[in-house]
Amino acid sequence: MTMREDPRLRRRRIDVSRSVGRRRLRRLMILMLATGVFLFVLFGLRSPAFDIDHVEVSGSVRIEEAELVALSGIELGDPLIDLDAAAARHAIEQLPYVESVSVRREWPNKALIDVVEREPLYEIISGGRFAVVSADGVVVEVVDEPSGLPAVLAGAEAVSLKVGDHFGSAEGVSTVIRAIGPNLSRWIDRVETDDRRGLVLNLVGSAEAVLGSAADVDKKLIGLATVLGRAELSCIDEIDVRVADSPIVRRGCT
Repeated sequence: MTMREDPRLRRRRIDVSRSVGRRRLRRLMILMLATGVFLFVLFGLRSPAFDIDHVEVSGSVRIEEAELVALSGIELGDPLIDLDAAAARHAIEQLPYVESVSVRREWPNKALIDVVEREPLYEIISGGRFAVVSADGVVVEVVDEPSGLPAVLAGAEAVSLKVGDHFGSAEGVSTVIRAIGPNLSRWIDRVETDDRRGLVLNLVGSAEAVLGSAADVDKKLIGLATVLGRAELSCIDEIDVRVADSPIVRRGCT
């Protein structure tokens, strides 16, 4: 005796089979799509349509754009997808005038180099030459003639400064130079770093103003300006403003 299959069970079995087939078809379509995307990335982005046709440099004032591009290693005609931004950035950062740099792609065919340059703030007399120093203490160049920037005398620390060196007393010196306004600058010949007295301003003539550290520099400079504006300046050897509210004037004659 032959048992006949229940129609409901048969429909259920057919539905399950169709559902399995649909799932397999979806997986196959996803696989084909992923393969297509992979092939596009592998071959399409390496086509001439996505080669580097332009290298655009921004922010460069003192550094030649051609030098930046050459250091970056970026070549026209290379696939943009192969651009090694980290390596290009690291190479450009070796230039002393470069404070920071970003390198990125701009699709479909442009590489962008954006540079922030260090600003020279003062010059240090070093071995008969002049080391130009940025606010963060990096020697950005060494020249034979004065650059016209505020002058700093740094003693043994500045005997043989080279491009790329870091000036150890930079933070205090930079703070003082930035705080000196135009009215006070006419009194100042140069800034000096002294092992015993700290920061010293060599005033026009022969007098000195002793600041000590760069702490409370604005108050110290106000005290100095007050002395220069009110005191009898003849025979002054030293104006000590290490205590900002109580300047001390030392004279060399009576």
